[in-house]
Amino acid sequence: MLLIDRKISWQQALKEVAFDDTPIGSIGLFEIKGTVKFKLIAIGLTDVVSTSASISAGVSEATTALIPLTSASNITQDSIWINSVPVKNLTLYDDAQWRIGVNTNIILNVTGDSVDSGKILFILEYQCLDDNAKVIVS
Repeated sequence: MLLIDRKISWQQALKEVAFDDTPIGSIGLFEIKGTVKFKLIAIGLTDVVSTSASISAGVSEATTALIPLTSASNITQDSIWINSVPVKNLTLYDDAQWRIGVNTNIILNVTGDSVDSGKILFILEYQCLDDNAKVIVS
């Protein structure tokens, strides 16, 4: 049996999404190649404005798997979005769950209506778990 001792370092990838009458559909955030352990966190940079749009983060096979559906207008400046109820200014980091992704794409999904305006910063903290793994900002 061969044991390999290797240091696995933490990395971070950032993606800013700016809404400008953004229609219903998916927006690519991050592409995972290989096997990656990660947490996804979203921070409202400005208030997100929409009459009736909802948004979630996930993968194409499960669009709410990472951050559940919430009304887009619930995301305000300085709010932290890791579950269905964004919280202003402070939340428990442990509430963002660790996930394992293998050769998948992380997406933001817009449903119900277009998003008029606003900005969200998506932060992916991750560890590559195999030698060929990597994360690409979409």
